[in-house]
Amino acid sequence: MSRANWTDERLEDFARNTDRRFDEVDHRFDEVDRRFVEIDRRFDGVDRRIDHVDANLSALRSEMDARFGRMETRFDTLHRAILQVGGGIFATLVVGFAGLVVS
Repeated sequence: MSRANWTDERLEDFARNTDRRFDEVDHRFDEVDRRFVEIDRRFDGVDRRIDHVDANLSALRSEMDARFGRMETRFDTLHRAILQVGGGIFATLVVGFAGLVVS
């Protein structure tokens, strides 16, 4: 159709249809906005759960640090005992060999 066929009535119909379609688009965007609000609410719940997990992990880390500290102390004590026993055995062997050489 040429521009000459566009009457005022047809232009008004076009304007109404355009307005109606933009109203539908606005409605769709309102629905999208509502969904984003719901998603934000869900993320708030996830944030609270993550904070709870962080607290649990912090408590677990503290407990593990304490236990590893006790294990380190035990290994240090064991290491010292091994050195003392080994040193005693070595000294005994040296004295024994010295006694054999002197006799």
